[in-house]
Amino acid sequence: MSISRKALVVLSLALAIALVAGLSVAGALDRAPARATVKTAGTETFKPGHFVSDTKHFNPLTIRVRSGGRVTWVHADQNNEPHTITISTRGDLPSSFSSRCKPCHIASGHLKDPSDPSKGLKTKRLNRGPAGLDEEGDSLALLPHQKISSIVSASAGTTLYYVCAIHPWMQGKIIVGQ
Repeated sequence: MSISRKALVVLSLALAIALVAGLSVAGALDRAPARATVKTAGTETFKPGHFVSDTKHFNPLTIRVRSGGRVTWVHADQNNEPHTITISTRGDLPSSFSSRCKPCHIASGHLKDPSDPSKGLKTKRLNRGPAGLDEEGDSLALLPHQKISSIVSASAGTTLYYVCAIHPWMQGKIIVGQ
């Protein structure tokens, strides 16, 4: 069976269009969003003399945002304690109550007097390097029933890990895209 020259040209053209359309869709799917929102969620319960249960967490746990995009954290849990969004290396994220918590030490810079948290907040933002979230040492203080936003200034391809220094089991991840 022989394919005519015209049929071959039409088939080649159709395949080329399908390939370009597929690449365009894949490129659009690869493009990270410019904005993301993370909410705090969960509750605390306890039975005196028996147990404590704390299900507070960041929701979603992992977000994707483009470099230069904005992330907003919303204090949506029903507790009246603040949270921090403290950038950490993956290796310095705490894995137990007894493990060393370098980001918790970094976040103490939010306080007027780190040895006495009751003296209040000195600043809502700690920024170690360029403006925005991009490296260990950057931290935001999220006060009860409020929200705080920041630009993600890390370059595309970076993964930023963060932790709440007050509730170190609250951990999250920002995948920085294009």
